[in-house]
Amino acid sequence: MSASSADWNPFTDITLPPKPLGAHWLLDLFGCPAELLNDMAAVESQLRAAIEQARFTLLKIATHQYEPQGITAIALVAESHLAIHTWPEHGHVAIDFFTCGNDAGLSSVCDELIRQFGATKHSLMVLKRGDLSARRITVAWAPPS
Repeated sequence: MSASSADWNPFTDITLPPKPLGAHWLLDLFGCPAELLNDMAAVESQLRAAIEQARFTLLKIATHQYEPQGITAIALVAESHLAIHTWPEHGHVAIDFFTCGNDAGLSSVCDELIRQFGATKHSLMVLKRGDLSARRITVAWAPPS
């Protein structure tokens, strides 16, 4: 390793973009009905509805039904991707959206997914990607009712 590469610091010796490169929304849903989380048609329908509500451009969807239970549904969109992963045995859904474009409408999309999956609790984390500033992380949590 040369002296110059040994002194390289990835946090100071990089050129940062003038603004974040994208937003990564991570939504966890809890207390969802198991039968809904193992219904491929219902999960894919929610994925398509989220894409439409977010006004994303759908390119392709891939789905997989696990045995004995659980589903992964992933959409490639022009703006980046959306994914839904279910664990019926735990009543849990993990959803992530990544967009290189405008993420202003994703809050209402998340609200609708919370309702449609019947979640009793949820957590949401929003990360601004391509930005080293921790001040750009937003976390929300719904306490138990």
